[in-house]
Amino acid sequence: MYYPSWEDFSRPLMAPALDSDPFIFQTLDPRQQPLCHPYTQQQDSSYIPAPPLPEPFPDPIKRVPCRWGNDCHILLDDVSAAGLMRHIKEYHLKGPWNKKTRGTCEWDHRHHRCGREMAYASFGKHVAVVHLRANVKCPYCDKDVRRPGLLERHILRYCPITTRSS
Repeated sequence: MYYPSWEDFSRPLMAPALDSDPFIFQTLDPRQQPLCHPYTQQQDSSYIPAPPLPEPFPDPIKRVPCRWGNDCHILLDDVSAAGLMRHIKEYHLKGPWNKKTRGTCEWDHRHHRCGREMAYASFGKHVAVVHLRANVKCPYCDKDVRRPGLLERHILRYCPITTRSS
């Protein structure tokens, strides 16, 4: 398989001249109209751009009840790690905020308090991944990706559909 080098991109593009023999080439000027195929005089449609990536988040947003402690019944519409951290910080953590302060997860998981100890800064990610299983599906291969932030890496490096060699 041929892979272009940087020198290939420094040379002007060449295409058959429209008003002459199809085997005589002219330099393409990006300011000119698109060139037509020399035989059909129609615009070449062999290039088909890739479709845009679909949004990784489902719509409409599913609201999830907060289960931190016993007294919060707020329906959460942002269940990302950052959204959960904002909610926990605003409604549940007492005293001054310090991301290095350690505490226990108070999320009620199947009628049992989680109780796992961690830094305050980890609460949002912990709840999203462990308790809410905030997975997203790859739009190409339907694999569950553990966190929305890992979807792009999966698509670029590991997805069997997008990483297929031609």
